[in-house]
Amino acid sequence: MALHLRRVQYFTDVEKSDLTGDMITYGDFYFVDDEDGFKVSLHEYYDLKKQYEEDNFDQTRLENAQSAAEYRLELERATQEMLTTSLPLRELFSRKILRDE
Repeated sequence: MALHLRRVQYFTDVEKSDLTGDMITYGDFYFVDDEDGFKVSLHEYYDLKKQYEEDNFDQTRLENAQSAAEYRLELERATQEMLTTSLPLRELFSRKILRDE
């Protein structure tokens, strides 16, 4: 299951987001799942991804900080840790995926 990034290239083409039902029109980017054809606009995808990461953020490290400098340092560490742990979960389309199947 990989998401393919696509763009509506012609002004006569219109795609429909399967998530919200909004129209994806000329010039807009969207993702298509190669297994089931699920379509979602680029903006909807990144809004959902950001909301997911915010919901799963660990606040206990920030609550234990004693000063503003320590808080900022802990925030940077927590953000870096969140990005590095979510990196292996990200799957984008590549030629290697096609060869493996």
